[in-house]
Amino acid sequence: MPDTTTDYSAVAHFMRMDHWLLEDAALLLLGLDPRGTYFPKRHFEEGTGTLAFLDGRHPRTGLYSDDPELVEYRRRYQDILDLRENCTHPTDATERGKVRLPYFLRWAESKGITPPWQQWAIDHNLWLAESDETPLRHPAKDSTGKQYAHLLHLCIFVWESLYGSGKPPPRSHGAAVDQLLADSNIRLGKSELTHVKAVTNPTRNKAKDGNRPKNWVAPKIPDPA
Repeated sequence: MPDTTTDYSAVAHFMRMDHWLLEDAALLLLGLDPRGTYFPKRHFEEGTGTLAFLDGRHPRTGLYSDDPELVEYRRRYQDILDLRENCTHPTDATERGKVRLPYFLRWAESKGITPPWQQWAIDHNLWLAESDETPLRHPAKDSTGKQYAHLLHLCIFVWESLYGSGKPPPRSHGAAVDQLLADSNIRLGKSELTHVKAVTNPTRNKAKDGNRPKNWVAPKIPDPA
């Protein structure tokens, strides 16, 4: 039965965000507040473990590394990280190394991971998970289709990340592309990387009359229906 009585108002702060750090996301799915939760790094490290709950309970502090509740939460936390690492995700599932909402919540649901605060978030119009009625995607951007154009999709992602929404251009286009791909855990071969950098470089791709065929006419883009 969904929990409709517990006050999870601490969740509201996180649901206003567009992205979560993966480690924070795993804790939030478990009903833990990442701002106060800490797992000891070494086995038998004493007095440093803390569980901060999102449901208003007082945090449990000074926990031994073998405390049963701490061990169980740490196991479930690691399970989420392992599952996320070993699943296939679209290239736009992360941005600058952070998981994107609402995709992450939808993905977690598909794997049977439902945060205890989900119903509270729904009741307060804060649940951001994508619905099943997602809009149709262009075949070139649908990673599950036969016409998926990986490099085209990647170039769009790079362009929007570096130059979209009026963002100030980076000092070095090539270095910015390298950093973006590294933060997004995207690895390319040398020829692919060269292609992506060239296609998404606004300085290199400025329109010049001398580069246009004779009698060239700009194509008319139809208004959206």
